Amino acid sequence: MTNSENIGPLLQKYISGTASADETDELFFLLREGNNDDIIEELLAKDVPELEPNEALYDAERWEPILTRILASRKKKQETPVVRIFPWRRIAIAACLFVVAGFAFYNWWPVTNKKGTVASIGSSGITKDIPPGREGAILTLQDGSQVLLDTVADGSAILLNNSTMTKTNGMLSYGNRDGTASGASDTGYNVLTTPRGRQFRLVLPDGTMVYMNAMSSIRYPALFKKEQRTVELTGEAYFEVAKEPSRPFHVKINPGGTDGGTDVEAIGTGFNINAYSDEPAVLTTLVEGVVRLRTGADEKMMQPGQQAETGKPGTGIKVKTVDTEQVLGWKNGYFILDGTRIQPLMRQLTRWYDVEVVYEGVFAGDDFAGEIPRTATLSKALQMLELTDVVQFKMDGTTVTVSPATTRKN
Repeated sequence: MTNSENIGPLLQKYISGTASADETDELFFLLREGNNDDIIEELLAKDVPELEPNEALYDAERWEPILTRILASRKKKQETPVVRIFPWRRIAIAACLFVVAGFAFYNWWPVTNKKGTVASIGSSGITKDIPPGREGAILTLQDGSQVLLDTVADGSAILLNNSTMTKTNGMLSYGNRDGTASGASDTGYNVLTTPRGRQFRLVLPDGTMVYMNAMSSIRYPALFKKEQRTVELTGEAYFEVAKEPSRPFHVKINPGGTDGGTDVEAIGTGFNINAYSDEPAVLTTLVEGVVRLRTGADEKMMQPGQQAETGKPGTGIKVKTVDTEQVLGWKNGYFILDGTRIQPLMRQLTRWYDVEVVYEGVFAGDDFAGEIPRTATLSKALQMLELTDVVQFKMDGTTVTVSPATTRKN
């Protein structure tokens, strides 16, 4: 059996706690060689999720240089690493490199708490954890009546004038002969709102798909006019616009603002808009197609991979190239952090977990990078961030207190 073939069986024995002292020494000798990093990474990602926590295996002195080397190697192979957490000193932080699809390694690997004892993830003494957000929304019809879609059974239909709405699997879809208003009576507006801790999908009368993040709302006509399709957005949503070259699709943000707000015009396009009122600017990110952006007297055409910043008085439109995968993390089930400060990060968690945040102390301005699954409970998300040794959290009901780590490691 070759050295590379030996690693698998030895690693399985080690992480199950059955390896002898000689087998453990042989394993770490092979791991230190540096010739089998791809195999090590694959084995850890495959085997670790099936195991129960084993505190006896926490050996930072042995593991950290090995995983640090693998992390450095991965950074050379790809322009944007899949997972990075900085600053970090513990073995568990290096291990996050293997957790692209979930919390597997963190669930298994023990974490040293501030008192110097060892506690597994999920056993931090929290008596009542907060689950992640889920599918749900409130539909406000043009007559002012409301429908709590969380309570509507799948397959149920809602009838309104010439429109039929159907709810299936966290999505509301419209059905009409051609999705076009035939008269003034057909053009009343509905509003779909996702409260904190909820997300939803909406298929508009023209077939456009809208993915709505938590704490967002979209105002739209029950049927679009023949000349154009116009909706208004607050919060965040991703649009997959149905192609109709003769009838442009417009998304308006803050149309009552001093500069007339932001107008995003598309025909058949995929783009994301982040327009939360507590964020410093409106961010429009184009994934595919072409959009025309207008604000005040400024106007720009965007290309895929570009992000436009608007909403700041007197600044017009600023365009830059971004990683669209990072922008769409929320839609694909992740908080993807890339140079993210603690305050904007906590705003994301506030919306998804429906909690309040209180800050204590002065933060040094550290940036976070990595991935947190949106399926994780709040305590697991916070514990992952605590592993950076730069921040710590206290949970009291639905209030999260954030403060700099008391034993910071640089």
